[in-house]
Amino acid sequence: MFPATIESYTHRYAAGAFRFQTGPTPAPVRPAVVFDGADDGLQAAASLNLTRPSTVFIAYERQWDGAGYVMQNSSGSHWYLNNGGMYSAGTVDSRDLPVCEPEISAVTMSATGTRRFVNGLDITVNPDQITGAPGRLALGGGSGIGNDPIAVKIAEVIAYARVLTDVERKKTEDYLAVKYGVYQPRALPPVIAPAGGAGTGNVSVSLTAATSGSAIRYTLDGSEPTSSSVLYAAGFSVPRGTRVRARAFVAGMAVSDVAEQYYGAAAEAPLAGAVLWLRADAGLETDASGRVARWLDLSGAENHFTAREARQRPGWQNPAASAADKPAFRLRDGFVGGSNHNGSFGTDFILDHPMELTQLGAFDSASDGYGMNTSITVRLWRRGDNGTPATAEDDTGVEILASLDFTHASPGTLESGFRFKPLPASLTLVPGAYTITASGYQSDERYYNYHPGASQWMEEPGVRLAGSCRYGPSATAFPGTPEAYSNRYAAGNFKCKRPGAASFSRASVNFDGVDDGLSGPASLNLGRPSTVFVVSERAWANSGYVIQNNAGTQWFLRQDGMHAGGWVRQRDLPGLPEISGMLMSPSGTRYFVNGVDHTAVSGQTTGVPGRLTLGGGVGAGVDPLMARVSEVIAFPGVLNGSERAKVEDYLAVKYGILQPAAATPDIAPAGAPGTGPVTVSITTATASAESRYT
Repeated sequence: MFPATIESYTHRYAAGAFRFQTGPTPAPVRPAVVFDGADDGLQAAASLNLTRPSTVFIAYERQWDGAGYVMQNSSGSHWYLNNGGMYSAGTVDSRDLPVCEPEISAVTMSATGTRRFVNGLDITVNPDQITGAPGRLALGGGSGIGNDPIAVKIAEVIAYARVLTDVERKKTEDYLAVKYGVYQPRALPPVIAPAGGAGTGNVSVSLTAATSGSAIRYTLDGSEPTSSSVLYAAGFSVPRGTRVRARAFVAGMAVSDVAEQYYGAAAEAPLAGAVLWLRADAGLETDASGRVARWLDLSGAENHFTAREARQRPGWQNPAASAADKPAFRLRDGFVGGSNHNGSFGTDFILDHPMELTQLGAFDSASDGYGMNTSITVRLWRRGDNGTPATAEDDTGVEILASLDFTHASPGTLESGFRFKPLPASLTLVPGAYTITASGYQSDERYYNYHPGASQWMEEPGVRLAGSCRYGPSATAFPGTPEAYSNRYAAGNFKCKRPGAASFSRASVNFDGVDDGLSGPASLNLGRPSTVFVVSERAWANSGYVIQNNAGTQWFLRQDGMHAGGWVRQRDLPGLPEISGMLMSPSGTRYFVNGVDHTAVSGQTTGVPGRLTLGGGVGAGVDPLMARVSEVIAFPGVLNGSERAKVEDYLAVKYGILQPAAATPDIAPAGAPGTGPVTVSITTATASAESRYT
């Protein structure tokens, strides 16, 4: 009979068991030496003494969640791979080994550092560890420096007395991956030559396979290469302003990441002399999931930015998707809802000036699409405040101005944790009181309920929260019960813009605020003097770094201001795109926002940009920020006022942030008391400007 008595333990008994597989194909045969986690251990002969340089590969599977050493050395400074990561007289990475999941680790040891790769991906956190070495290898934890056995299956170990090249390392990893069925090897992206950058005249382009047997397919319009894109056969010529994107296709291997080079026109650069120029609308190499594997420097200095490991790769927003309308609420993609309600609920807000309503949106728990039986209805109500705007209890729903449904079959487009659909026609909202509501969040699709502030409210002057949310038992009627929270529910949403506001191109690299981060190369070392510009938008209310240095005295732009060894200016970054200009001289630091000097303390001289990092997932301080970065430009000197204005104006026009103003004319000579007529001249730093006077 079925045992009916319940105990509150998830897995108390070691008794019955079962085996399963995740698909119709049987798991691969994987012979292994099995270590019991009690006292098992094997040790190499004393003649094995792997020092630096060396490379070690191991194919293994941790069998239980106990601690212990998979492999280690036998004497000297401790070097090991254990349940908690890789150590070489200092932590290389601190990643917990998965349980019952086979994987391949490769560790490279040189005189200058140590790196660890898992299933072909570099997961190194601290690459500067140079003291430990594999020496006389020991397996299983029962022998070696530390006596800490682990339950593990080890299928193969390979070691070399040198550091393998990336191609050699990948060849060995692919051999192990195929042999033991761990993962499908991925083709390497093709090499596009020459390197991109600004210049004049057509460019002769060649594509070279990095993986034997590759069929290379490419595009010239910025789109992602697919198996039906043009097949590369011979070199070709392209005009300036062309994005060449290419991918390798190899039978039996996963398609490669996208390689890219952008050949810009010299006139595109706002100012000569940059040593870093990152643009989200060009020069992005993406992986199979569309995340940014490498952000190419278009200055010609080849200071390309990369993620330390695959999980830290940020997303990318296509410039074609940019528009003037903005979401009212924003959340980080992937947020999971935990509440359901049979009726409707929503948030009250107020308009102080007319706005154009363009889209409605609904929260998508986990950002994975709606449940099969989900039917969410979002409504925008004109709300009557009964002449008592400070009292929410007597408010009524006057009329439904817009309504859209969201289902599994018709979910809408994901953005900032919500899915949006355009209205059949935009709607101009007059100043007044409104409520955005949602209904239909049941067990298969839950909303996010967190009363201190479920999501980030839009930063648009004159569009403000009323200070109340509300709920009701009916799915179709206006929810009449108010709550004294200004922003409790992540459910219904909308997009709006100023009437007549034009669309614009604002591509961006999107950092998730969890672990995303990109780092420049070690060769990028901006000191004093230098100038750095960044176009960014804080996308949520969490803390973290937009841009910072990699080591030393901290230099950063963070959610709470700009710092260079000391605060230059403390200010909360708004949820709006803005242009930050940071000028570092030997005598101080200045901080400009949208062309306006925001410096509070100009005498900060110790922090420098150094090796720049983006997103907060890597750098001198690890504190990821949910942010969108559209462009970064850096110069190895301090720009003068007219040069700075030229770069800021270029960015302002490109991203629709503000309308640049002509420079104020200079009148000479300076006014002073005197006698006789004065010869006056008027000059301006703005090219082609007319100076009019009275």
